[in-house]
Amino acid sequence: MAIARIRRVVAAALLSVVPVLASAQQVAPAPARSAVPLPPPPAGTSLRRREGGDLTVGVGAWAALDRGESPAFHLDYGVRRTPAGWSRAELEWRLAVMLARPSEETGLSRTVTPPFGSPYTTSAGSEDMRVWLVEVVPMARIQRRLARGFSVHADAGLGLAQTLETYDRREMFAGQTVERRNVTGPVLRLAAGLALDLSPRTALRFVPFSLSFHLGSDFSGFAPFFGLSFRP
Repeated sequence: MAIARIRRVVAAALLSVVPVLASAQQVAPAPARSAVPLPPPPAGTSLRRREGGDLTVGVGAWAALDRGESPAFHLDYGVRRTPAGWSRAELEWRLAVMLARPSEETGLSRTVTPPFGSPYTTSAGSEDMRVWLVEVVPMARIQRRLARGFSVHADAGLGLAQTLETYDRREMFAGQTVERRNVTGPVLRLAAGLALDLSPRTALRFVPFSLSFHLGSDFSGFAPFFGLSFRP
């Protein structure tokens, strides 16, 4: 009796499940949602080509317009922000840093006038100049490709220059004197160079003309250099 009752319960349960499964198979899948197009840009605006940045590391020479010379180290990072209407040139915004350590030893002289005879000039000592020079300049670069893998560029920017100057003076009859100056001022940089692509992500760069015109200190100078550019 008990076994027969269990069989009847199981059969009733199965009969109740079958219609549910059949109705589930007959339900049609929901249609996929169509993509909603993005609205057009506002009137009067233009899209720009935004690309990843590149890092340039370089080394060269620094020669002052007045006095002093030394090696110079360059580091700059830039990103392309070419307007959509430009077809032959590319625009880059860059931040350039330069470090130099110019020095120079200058001989001092004085004019002696004897009681009898003509005045003459004699050595009176020397002055040893040593300077730490740092420039940080935001720049705009216009670059144009002349051939596959070869391009030329022109830079212009206005930034800040910092000099730490030491003048060690040894003079006859005056002894030794040391003067130190700490000068911060604006610097205008103009540059022109070329680049040769070595791979899709690296390029060899040569900047034969690079002029830094200091508006605060007396250390305006030329700083040509070779560099290697890396693009992540």
